[in-house]
Amino acid sequence: MMQAPDRPRPEHPDREPAPDAPAGEWNAYVAAGASREERRARLDRCPPEHRPAVRSHVETVFALQRKGRTA
Repeated sequence: MMQAPDRPRPEHPDREPAPDAPAGEWNAYVAAGASREERRARLDRCPPEHRPAVRSHVETVFALQRKGRTA
């Protein structure tokens, strides 16, 4: 998926995205949480319309990381 030309790629995933930011920015922000609790708190701040997709993305990222460690 390509990044929209008018929105630069998020350089600082620790900065909370704007409420109208696309789901990709929220994906990076939530996944960058240092602990499961921090990621849950970040997901709670995500706009409701993006939450299911962001949750799925973060779960997939960590499942792939686990699989990479055990393969």
